[in-house]
Amino acid sequence: MKRSNPQTPVAYKKIGDWDSWVSLDEQEDLVKVEGVGMGCILIKTDLFKEINKPFFEFTYNKETDDWLGEDFNLFTKFKNIGKNIYIDTNLSREIGHLGIYKFGSSNQ
Repeated sequence: MKRSNPQTPVAYKKIGDWDSWVSLDEQEDLVKVEGVGMGCILIKTDLFKEINKPFFEFTYNKETDDWLGEDFNLFTKFKNIGKNIYIDTNLSREIGHLGIYKFGSSNQ
């Protein structure tokens, strides 16, 4: 979850379209996304052999006047080699983002 209000998931169907965040409503299947915050993820380490360093970097997009963080840059590199990213919305509802308080769907 974002550490600000409104609390929305940091999981997007389309990187750059910040309104395409994925609802954490219960779903049966994994949901394909282009990017997700890296607070709690599972990655096959062999994938790092298939992409160029630096693995984690920030980039600036002049067209959108926006910064892309290290997590979304990494997932863009995976997408460019044909790898997909999926999230488990049911498990994701159990995870919070610590800040002044726990941000997440189970913080009430």
